[in-house]
Amino acid sequence: MPVPEWLSLYIGLEQGAAQLRIYDAQLITGVLQTQDYANAIVRRGTAELTEEQIARRVEFRASRSRVLTREPDPLRLWVVLDEAALRRVVGTRTIMRHQLNHLVGAAEQAKITVQVLPFDHGAHPGMQGPFTILDFPWPTDPGLVYIEHRCGAFYLEEPEEITAHTIAFEHLCAHALRPDQSVTMIRDLAKEYQ
Repeated sequence: MPVPEWLSLYIGLEQGAAQLRIYDAQLITGVLQTQDYANAIVRRGTAELTEEQIARRVEFRASRSRVLTREPDPLRLWVVLDEAALRRVVGTRTIMRHQLNHLVGAAEQAKITVQVLPFDHGAHPGMQGPFTILDFPWPTDPGLVYIEHRCGAFYLEEPEEITAHTIAFEHLCAHALRPDQSVTMIRDLAKEYQ
C-alpha cells in the first residue's frame, strides 16, 4: 500500500522544514511516537490492513523521526499536547509507559519543546482541532499550516490562515504548563502506567 499523495507531500515538506509547531489533542504526534505506540495506532485505524502493510506503515512512521537528529541542522520541534493524548491508553499500559518515557527523553533534547495542556485549564484555542505549522529556513517563505483528516489533508498557505494558527499556537503555549512542569506531569503519568 503506497503512501497517499497528500501524505507524501507533507512528508517532503516536513523533511525540508526548519521548525514544526504542533498542537494535538488525541495522540502523541507522529515524529515522537515509539514503534509500539505507532503499531497500536495503525492497528486501530479504520483500514483493514495485512500484517505486511501494518509493518510498512509503522516503519514509515519511525523513519519520519530522523528529522529530529539530522545533521547538520536538526528540526526544531515545539509540541503542545492535550492531557487526553497522555491519558488515552494506546495499546497497553506498558506501551503507554514507554511512550511517555520516550516523550520525556525527547523533551530533554535541545531543539524539542513539549508542553501539556491540562484538563483543568479549561477552554482553549485548540478545541477546534489539531494542526501543524511548518516553518522553512528561507526568509521569504511564510510557511504553511497542515491539517490532516481521515481522507486527506488541508494545506493552508494564505497569510491570514497562517497568522490565525500562529496566534492560536501562541495562546496554547501560554495556556499550557511550562515545559519543565509538563515534563514533570508526563513523568508522573508514566508512573501511573506501572
